[in-house]
Amino acid sequence: MAIRRSSPADFKPCRHHPVTGAFDAIVIGSGIGGLAAAALLARFGGRKVLVLERHYTPGGFTHVFRRPGYEWDVGVHYIGNVRPGSTLRAVFDVIGNGGIEWADMGDVYDRIVIGEDCYDFPKGRERFRAAMKAYFPAEGAAIDACLVALHDALSGLDRYMAAKVLPGTIGALASPLLGRRALGWAKQTTREVLEGFTRNQRLIAVLTGQFGDYGPPPAESSFLVHAMIASHYLDGGYYPVGGSGVLVDTIVPGIQAAGGRLLINAKVAGIVVEDNAAVGVKMKLDGATIRAPVVVSDAGVVNTFARLLPQDAASRHGLSQALATVQPSVAHLCLYVGLRESARSLRLPRDNIWLYPHEDHERSFAAASSGPETPLAAVFISFPSAKDPDLERRHPGRATIDVVAIAPFAGFERWRDKVDYHELSTPLTTRHFCSYGQGEIYGIEHSPQRFRQRILRPATPIRGLYLTGQDIVTCGVGGALMGGVLAASSILHRNLLAAIRQGAPRGGAVNGKQTRRSAEQFERAHQLFAHRIEFRTVGCRRRGLRRFAAGGVGGQRRLARPAVLCVVSEAIARAADREALFVQQVADAPHQQHLVMLVITAIAAPLHRAQLGEFLFPVAQHVRLDATQLAHLADREIALGGNRRQWCLVLGLVLHARPCGIEGLDVRDANVSDPPPRSATSASGWRGR
Repeated sequence: MAIRRSSPADFKPCRHHPVTGAFDAIVIGSGIGGLAAAALLARFGGRKVLVLERHYTPGGFTHVFRRPGYEWDVGVHYIGNVRPGSTLRAVFDVIGNGGIEWADMGDVYDRIVIGEDCYDFPKGRERFRAAMKAYFPAEGAAIDACLVALHDALSGLDRYMAAKVLPGTIGALASPLLGRRALGWAKQTTREVLEGFTRNQRLIAVLTGQFGDYGPPPAESSFLVHAMIASHYLDGGYYPVGGSGVLVDTIVPGIQAAGGRLLINAKVAGIVVEDNAAVGVKMKLDGATIRAPVVVSDAGVVNTFARLLPQDAASRHGLSQALATVQPSVAHLCLYVGLRESARSLRLPRDNIWLYPHEDHERSFAAASSGPETPLAAVFISFPSAKDPDLERRHPGRATIDVVAIAPFAGFERWRDKVDYHELSTPLTTRHFCSYGQGEIYGIEHSPQRFRQRILRPATPIRGLYLTGQDIVTCGVGGALMGGVLAASSILHRNLLAAIRQGAPRGGAVNGKQTRRSAEQFERAHQLFAHRIEFRTVGCRRRGLRRFAAGGVGGQRRLARPAVLCVVSEAIARAADREALFVQQVADAPHQQHLVMLVITAIAAPLHRAQLGEFLFPVAQHVRLDATQLAHLADREIALGGNRRQWCLVLGLVLHARPCGIEGLDVRDANVSDPPPRSATSASGWRGR
């Protein structure tokens, strides 16, 4: 099958091609987060999407620029975790219709140079482990511990990201619980974690040698973002064949197939809000309003809430105050070099080179921020012409190099509006083309504080207004791409990753034609969700503890239920009526106990001591917990006070979850009696199955 690719003729300037007709959604910005959201809305929701790009070329940090005989990628230097079978590869395959090919960068993807010493990062976790132990033979245990920490930090990431798309009150309840493991790592700095394993500063400097991929030095960055970036590349680096321009060229046709459009030179002046709902955008060019029931912003959270959103709306929901607690990420310089000889003849390497003056990253970072005369904190050198096997065909006998350095915006601010011509990319360049106020390249700074922000999620307090891009997940192409996945999932009220992994849309658009769930399918999903609640035991080895709170649907046999579970079922049914997300996700969510968990916590939270006992004992009977042990735990937790502890207690007892973070309480110590024989009937009327 021929893969359709867009061309520059497909990107029309807004001035000469006014918007006509209606659109289902408007996306502000055509970075990878915006394009991914638009493509997924088109493919899985059949949505007609209008993408508005302020630049003269689409793509955001994935676009390319050209000079006679040369072309350079401005932001894509390498991408990890796109091997066949990976989630990121599946997303690229779906939104690019299988048209994106990837070139392996080889056995070594990064080379860390500190002073005169060089350290290679080979692909493969075990090869990386062996290489680090060869460089630091006395630090074997510390290196093992660091790799374990990377894995453990990411083990709760799926739940943390899932909480970002849960709506309203349910999302507020879920976030601390589902994100508990990930946030435990996020609140620590990278240096704090690594110094817990070793005092060897050269080893720490090497292990954090990629900190330029996310911004702040080890003492300021969250360990969670370090774990995400370091793990992202452990299986090697890849580069899109044809350069990063193929990302735009393969994604846009899918948007157009559903009736969508992409306009360039289309600067948005503001988001139009009526009755606390986003209803469209106002254009900078002529002041015209383009209306749509959904607006998705890929402009960054600061630009969206501080510049595009009406200030009365931002202040009413506390968004302006929330922005005061976040900081911009680092700015950068980039020198684009063109060589009159091929990469092959010059023997340019495919791996990247990181140059550091010494092993104290914080000291060099602080010195570089003090003035333009000080040495650069870090220099990153990439050889895109060596990574892209197709560049020799497009530009024979030519090669390119990117030289990137972290640079403070303050040193360039006085030259704003005075520079007439330059080929060196500066923070002013980033500010001009991407509208980032301080020329930052990674959006919001990746500090521990970032991961505590409730505003960094797709849905906003303004109905119909959503966020996408690197501020929602993390920086880089992969992070921004997943921001688009979360945004589209939140808009369509379903878990798109499940459908993406299957490689074909379900209940959405097939070959550009829109399909929707029938009323019968919707009702059946509602019934399934409301009545077939599965309580699973986590980490419990005893058999017989898996139960269904209720039986079948549509004439199938039903089981008697204890009164408390009737209450839970009714509460879930009401939640399903209010939030179609739960109804439509039922077919995609194999772990329904997480949703049940949220409703149970909502019920238990306001209960007084006596009511809590009445609530817990039927639950204990249902899961076969010893009532005496339950009463003891309940009394102890109530004595500690606070609804949060009540929630943790209920979750632990009902779901047999792992320890819920309560000091002195481990639910696994609870006395679990043997399940009754099949013929036995509990006091609450529930018959064991």
